[in-house]
Amino acid sequence: MMFQELHPFLGRDLYEPVPPGYLVLAWLVILVLVQLLHVWLPAEFVLIVQFGLLFAVGFWAWHHANHGVDQRTQWWGPSSWWGTIGLGVLVAIPTWLALNIVVSPLIVAVFDAFHLAVPPIQVSTREALTQGGVAAIFNAVVTVFVAPIAEEVFFRGAFFSSMTTRYGLGVGLLAQAVFFGFVHFNPIVVVVTTILGLINGWMMMRRVALVLPIVIHIVFNLLSVIVVLLQSG
Repeated sequence: MMFQELHPFLGRDLYEPVPPGYLVLAWLVILVLVQLLHVWLPAEFVLIVQFGLLFAVGFWAWHHANHGVDQRTQWWGPSSWWGTIGLGVLVAIPTWLALNIVVSPLIVAVFDAFHLAVPPIQVSTREALTQGGVAAIFNAVVTVFVAPIAEEVFFRGAFFSSMTTRYGLGVGLLAQAVFFGFVHFNPIVVVVTTILGLINGWMMMRRVALVLPIVIHIVFNLLSVIVVLLQSG
C-alpha cells in the first residue's frame, strides 16, 4: 500500500499492459534477427534496424499500457521541458562520474582478486567512434541519441510499466534494471547499466516523465563518447 500511495505512477485505471514475458520474447527475437542480419548487411544498417525495432515495440507497448490519455508516465510530466532536461543533466553527470570512476574500478579489482578475466570495455565502441569519416559520426549519433531513446522507451517505458502493474513497484523497479543490465553482456557493463537502470527508473517514477531517463541516458553516453574520443585523440 505504501508504494501505491507513493506516486500516481501506480494509477489503477489503465489498460492492461503487454505481459513482461512477451517483451522479453520480443527482445530475444530482435537479438536473433540482428545476429542474422549481420551476415548479409552492413553494421550501420543493422544498428538502425535493431534500435528501430526496439523503439517500435517499446513505444507500442508503453502507449498501449497508458492508452495515450490517462498516462502513467508522460513524455514530459508535470515539469517544464527546461526543468526536465536540466534535472536530467544534473543527475547524469554525478552518476557517470560515480559509475566510471568508483564502481567500474572496484569491479575490475574484484575480478583481478579472483584472477578472473574481464572482457575489455568499450572496444567495439572505441573502434566505431575512431574509424573517422561519416561512419564515426553515424556511430556517435547512434550511441548518444538513438540507443538511449530506444532503450529508455523499451525498458523504462514498456517493461517497467508492465512489471509494476503485475508485481508492484519494488519488483518492477528492480526487474527492469536487471534486464537492462543483462542485455549489455560485459560483466562490468552489466553492473554499471543495472545501477543506471535503477536510477533512471526511480527518476522516471518520481517525475512521471519518460523524457527524464532519456536525457540522463543521453548525457551519460555523451560523456562516455567524449572520453573515448579524448583518449584516442
